[in-house]
Amino acid sequence: MSKCDSTLFDSLKIRLVITNSPPLVGGLEKVCLRLAQNYKQRGHDVLILGRFSKERHGLQGYFCETEKPDQIEHEGAQVQVLALSCWSRLLLWPVFKLIWRKWTFPLARWLYVAAIRGQIAAACRGADVLHYLGTGVEMLGFAALSAAKKNGAIFVVDPAVHVGKWGEHWIDAQLFTEADLMFCYSSKEGEAIQRMGVAEEKIQKVPCGFDYSDSGDGEGFRKKHAISGPMVLFLGRKTMEKGVGRLLEAWPMVAEKFPEATLVIAGPKSEDFEKLKSEIRDSPATSHSLHATAPKALNLDDLTEGEKQGALAACDMLCVPSEGESFGMVYFEAWAYKKPVVALDLPVLRESVGATNGGLLVQDTPSEIANGITKLLENPALGAVMGAKGKELASRHKWDAAVDAYLQNYTRIMATIDK
Repeated sequence: MSKCDSTLFDSLKIRLVITNSPPLVGGLEKVCLRLAQNYKQRGHDVLILGRFSKERHGLQGYFCETEKPDQIEHEGAQVQVLALSCWSRLLLWPVFKLIWRKWTFPLARWLYVAAIRGQIAAACRGADVLHYLGTGVEMLGFAALSAAKKNGAIFVVDPAVHVGKWGEHWIDAQLFTEADLMFCYSSKEGEAIQRMGVAEEKIQKVPCGFDYSDSGDGEGFRKKHAISGPMVLFLGRKTMEKGVGRLLEAWPMVAEKFPEATLVIAGPKSEDFEKLKSEIRDSPATSHSLHATAPKALNLDDLTEGEKQGALAACDMLCVPSEGESFGMVYFEAWAYKKPVVALDLPVLRESVGATNGGLLVQDTPSEIANGITKLLENPALGAVMGAKGKELASRHKWDAAVDAYLQNYTRIMATIDK
């Protein structure tokens, strides 16, 4: 039966496959959740298939750790946890070492697919679309690819490549070149995917959506936390990758010029956050003690959505000096409130922050990060102009437009493939 029959597009059976699934919090997890919710609202049969829903693991943990099988309803979306049996865990034990050599990779790939095949097969039976969110080295994408081929479904990859940092390994290229369709969020990401050998016609740039909101209670947030002066916000996972360590190193230099300013670090709990603070405090390169700024530094864990929106409304600027981004959803969330942003000068962010002049792109040093923050604190009018320009771009990235683009591309590819 040909996918050209337009009546088949009325309701699609879509399986979203991701290693770390909602309720876990992160940019890719948010994209997955919002796609599932929107697809469901539009009448599609959608299910999220994830390996981990309660706790993140390092890359090696993706192969030897597992959660119990589970069916979760999270914010209206259905999530199925793909658990490993004892036999499967034994089968995967050597895979992590075998994947890194090209001559052992085919065996590793076969072992991984064999180990996860039973868990993924039933959920994908009869699917029209298998949409994998992730990269190749996680290996789950190869299992999803196998299931897609078995079911005659199209196989789509949403890799969120962090150009120059993540997602450009030859294993990633192996998965990407076998996909029917590759999504990207920026021209730079698309160019990186093409350099890995993916045909240009298979790569489609889509407008990544984000939770557009500008109704947070900023005054209430400031009152609750006794914040009266300028407020700088970090929002995200408190890891070195996301830049919390960089910001902690830079903050004493900001506090020296603006002692009345408050740094708010908000996001999911992180076991290594205290370790990060300790390492920075004890570093000979750090001339200031973090103790000195403690009254003007606030650490908040696991904010509710209302508290998060309140923090965005309350801040004077957002500073997330992340070392790798594929889109930068958090910057768009700040722009919805007309807040300027300070970010590292990454190729991907030059297309958003740089092109719109919605904030400052700085070099990856504590002094440059501090200089970016102080420049905006010294010139609120400049920050207001930048925030307004950012909002213009943010208004074009709401979820409806993103979901339209995803579905249109599904159906475009399906129309060229016989099931």
